[in-house]
Amino acid sequence: MKLMMLAYNIIATIFLVIASPALLLYAVIFRDNISERIVSYRFFFSRSIWIHSASIGEARAAKIVYEKMKMRFPQVQFVLTAMTRGGVKTLKECVQPPDVALFAPLDHPAFLLHFLRMFNPSLLLIIETEIWSNMIYFSSKRGTKPVLISGKLTKKGERRLRPVRFFIRKLFPMYHMFLMKSNEDAKRIIRLGAPMNKVKVLTSIKFASTRANGEIEPIRHKKRVIVAGSLRKGEFKPIIESFKKIIPSHPNVLLIIAPRHIKNKLEIRFLCERYGLLYAFDSKGEFREDVDVYIVDTYGRLNLFYAIADVAFVGGSLRDFGGHNPLEPASFGVPVIFGPYMRQDAAPLLIECGGAKMIETDEELPDELIRILDSPKVAKRMGEASKRMLAEMTEKVDEYFEILSELVRENYETD
Repeated sequence: MKLMMLAYNIIATIFLVIASPALLLYAVIFRDNISERIVSYRFFFSRSIWIHSASIGEARAAKIVYEKMKMRFPQVQFVLTAMTRGGVKTLKECVQPPDVALFAPLDHPAFLLHFLRMFNPSLLLIIETEIWSNMIYFSSKRGTKPVLISGKLTKKGERRLRPVRFFIRKLFPMYHMFLMKSNEDAKRIIRLGAPMNKVKVLTSIKFASTRANGEIEPIRHKKRVIVAGSLRKGEFKPIIESFKKIIPSHPNVLLIIAPRHIKNKLEIRFLCERYGLLYAFDSKGEFREDVDVYIVDTYGRLNLFYAIADVAFVGGSLRDFGGHNPLEPASFGVPVIFGPYMRQDAAPLLIECGGAKMIETDEELPDELIRILDSPKVAKRMGEASKRMLAEMTEKVDEYFEILSELVRENYETD
């Protein structure tokens, strides 16, 4: 392993020398960024827990871990790192002094060892599957226990790592534990060399932010309600066209549209006028249902409308944006529909339990909406299935934090 690490670091050093002009230019533009990556720190922790993430998505999961663990262990010092500016920004929004959020050090012994000496982490909690050789190797050698949180390894990721499997097989035993999202993720990481006795299947840590809801006071309404939440560019027209097809057989239905970006409300207004639909804006005052389309052009109110929905469509999924969180409507026991580009962790679980339906084309949407609106039994069955799935995920999330809490108690000494 020492020879492998030596070869890896010789290559890394050569790369750094070649890339140094670009790094210097980058330093001029983003001074704080580079200074943190080459570990110019103003902090010293005698002991800490290190939580590392890649970009914004993983940083959101890291934020959940940090907030939950900080509540349980307020005396523990945490250092949170991310690889990207967006990730660091997300972390800085939640961190409480004296804890810090920083750019991750470059994966080179000169920078990484200094980072470890400055922060002295006893645990390294890595979100999803960030594999940085020096980070794992030197953390383990210094007594820091690396733990993979919400571990994820796709088929594509496994194929990409196969050529260096001989190296990965030496690195993976240095992890203290692998907490994987699914059985498939666990099988893939074991095939690459993770010791079976260190692998445990739980769930995605992101489920910790969504539990069955009931605390929101529902908005009074008389109409049946379709909520189309977090819609992206290219989705407004198929949603409104689908609604237009439904109106003749369902005149007592209100469509509530919440665009992901409020600036797109003008496009929705244009489409409503084009199709002869009456509309109102949420920003204008009290909730109205004496219209065909109610446009949510305010932030932070989408869950109020999911709570009264008879059926919900989750946006970012008819076009290739990866989809938004389907658990938001599902947590209210609302039947969920989304498109073929939904890639959120919860989507396959909701489909499997019967709480959600994925459509392949725009043309399927009106028929699927009508199917749910016309069958209270179907709607009830879908909603109850989602709530059962969420209850199971909640138990697994609770187990997550029990495991992490035990690790902190075992590995973090406080005065």
